[in-house]
Amino acid sequence: RSLDALLPLPRTVGITHRDITAPGEDYQSPLPATGSEITLPIRLGPLPDEALRCELLVGLAAVKDAPAPAASVNGVECELVADVAGDGERLVSFMVPIASLNDVEVHQVEISGQGKKPLTIQRLEMSLGGPDDAKP
Repeated sequence: RSLDALLPLPRTVGITHRDITAPGEDYQSPLPATGSEITLPIRLGPLPDEALRCELLVGLAAVKDAPAPAASVNGVECELVADVAGDGERLVSFMVPIASLNDVEVHQVEISGQGKKPLTIQRLEMSLGGPDDAKP
């Protein structure tokens, strides 16, 4: 398929625990990341021209009674959509303002803890989709 055919399709880009490295390369995995304010870079590739929705999914190590973190992308605050605790992991999702993604090649995702204990991010994904790709 051509790039033009692929651009409007939904896609998810994640930060991985382990990337392929060259022999002898000094590599430090971006995840898990621990701190009260964590900034991670992520590339989404070219954005389609039509209106989109973008969701940020953050997987955190579960911490009892911790408030939901705040998130911003390229300095623009994201809206908290869901906060679900599971087996040892807490999934928090945010809606990312599409305008924050324009004219930026590498997006800076900042996650800020709102409690006294540091956060441990185990998973981070950004999903792009059209208005009809809303999750149930």
